[in-house]
Amino acid sequence: MGIYATRISIKFDHIDVPCDIERVTSRFMPSKNLCTHRKQFPLIHSYAITIHQCEGLSLDTAIIDLSTDVFGDVSNLCINEINRLRSKFRKTYLKSRKVKEKRERFK
Repeated sequence: MGIYATRISIKFDHIDVPCDIERVTSRFMPSKNLCTHRKQFPLIHSYAITIHQCEGLSLDTAIIDLSTDVFGDVSNLCINEINRLRSKFRKTYLKSRKVKEKRERFK
């Protein structure tokens, strides 16, 4: 075995003191007679871009932080785009639903 880190220190923008993230142990049983455990840091890979960089992207999900009003004008653009896409989706969904209902009536 080698020497492994037991904690990772992360400095966040809005917190003065670094946060220590410790290793956790997960135990599970892949079969009745076998128990295994894994030590890992509970971190999730994430990705961040600006509103201008994501222009034109098609995303399945997105988390948008509008907690600060630094980019108030740009966040309004983002919300308008979301609403435009949502209404486009609703129109397509309703149209396809009407077509299905008509087909069912003729059968």
